[in-house]
Amino acid sequence: MRIHIGSDHAGLELKAELVKHLTNNGHDVTDHGPLEYDALDDYPDFCIPAAEAVAKAITAMNARLGLPKGLAEMGVDRAWFDKVIEGAMADHCHKTNPRIATAQEYREMLESAM
Repeated sequence: MRIHIGSDHAGLELKAELVKHLTNNGHDVTDHGPLEYDALDDYPDFCIPAAEAVAKAITAMNARLGLPKGLAEMGVDRAWFDKVIEGAMADHCHKTNPRIATAQEYREMLESAM
C-alpha cells in the first residue's frame, strides 16, 4: 500500500516510528516531513503536500480504473438535486451526522461533485 505521511515538530518522533513500522511491513511510505526537529515549523507546511499527494494518487487511480470524474459523467442531472436533497434531509441518518448539513450545503456538495 502507498502511504503519504506528514507531521510537525510535535509528531516528529511518532511519525518516524510509524514510517519505520509501515516500511518494515511492506508499505511504500512517502514522508512529507519534517525530517528534523524545528520548534518553529508549522503543520500545514507538511500536511498540505501529503494531502495533495493523496488526492493526486486517487485521481490517477480513478483514471487507471476508468472511473467517472464526477456525477455528470454518471448521468446525474442537476434537475434531480431538489429530490435528492429532500431525501437526504428526510433520511434518519441526516440527524446523526456530527455536523448537520443544510439543504444549501447539500446542494453545494452535489454541485461540486458534478
